[in-house]
Amino acid sequence: MTQNVVTAFRALLQSRRDGGPRGVVERALQALEAAALRTIDEFEAQHVSNTLHIMAKSRYRPCDRTLVPELEGRAEAVADTFTAQNVANTLWAYATMGREPGAGLMRELEGRAEAVAGTFKAQEVANTLWSACVFSVLCASGQEREWLQCLVQRLVTLRKSVWFNTAQLCQVHQFFVGCSVEPRLRVEAINDMWSLKETCREAFECAKSAPSATQQQVSEMLRHMGLSVEDEVRCPKSGYSIDMIVHDSGREMGGERSSSMRTWAVEFDGPSHFHKSRAPTGHTLLKRRHLELLGHALVTVPYWEWEGCKGAGEGEQYLRDKLALCVQTPG
Repeated sequence: MTQNVVTAFRALLQSRRDGGPRGVVERALQALEAAALRTIDEFEAQHVSNTLHIMAKSRYRPCDRTLVPELEGRAEAVADTFTAQNVANTLWAYATMGREPGAGLMRELEGRAEAVAGTFKAQEVANTLWSACVFSVLCASGQEREWLQCLVQRLVTLRKSVWFNTAQLCQVHQFFVGCSVEPRLRVEAINDMWSLKETCREAFECAKSAPSATQQQVSEMLRHMGLSVEDEVRCPKSGYSIDMIVHDSGREMGGERSSSMRTWAVEFDGPSHFHKSRAPTGHTLLKRRHLELLGHALVTVPYWEWEGCKGAGEGEQYLRDKLALCVQTPG
């Protein structure tokens, strides 16, 4: 019964992504949520981790708000049976959702990660190290994470014998960037991994990015305002592709006039950057954090704010306010 619920969740969420009949799919999902809650005590480690992973991948927000807490409670109860894949999938799911597991579950997952670190495969290492980066953004605590040290040691071992695919290399690259800029992610073991770092960065920079029509509207409006705009610029320190680098030399902005060049990194964040609740995904939070730590004056333009502007005049004023606010914010 439990496996049937998990399998049905996966199929329905795939149908939802493919544009299946919305009303039918949503009613079926609600019925499955109810079935999952009724049988939650029967969920084993793989059922829990797979369900969380499916929901995170689909950016699905359960109708019943008790489902995720119930899954978390069950995960904590069966954490001592988690495999490396279960640990990695669960941590990745929480990181993708932009939230850290509750303290109890996190302790269990950390302990389990240490216990089974030697069995982590390449994908599981990449997913978990990327998740650690997101948690460093979400968690104010600066505590040492022994489980992370164990996973880095596993990375040291795997780099000699396992080929990471492009997506995994990109995740590991973000981990390396995090270690270079985030005080909570200092890991000595990565210092001598130059070859892997170069391979990861090359994979990361080869990822193509195509600006949406709406992003191009923002870019054109900034040019109309007399600003200099460079589209899709690679950050030289991190390799991140920045939607727009905007320069203003001595031009009035927010009523002030400056004799010095001001530069902003402008990110237009479309629907894929957010959950249904409009909370940013873990990927979005991580990129923002890294760019800010690297010294960029970051301006984010959420798609719904831009779409809410009525006409060119309101759009121009919106962007002026955004840039002026970033100028006024202490670095």
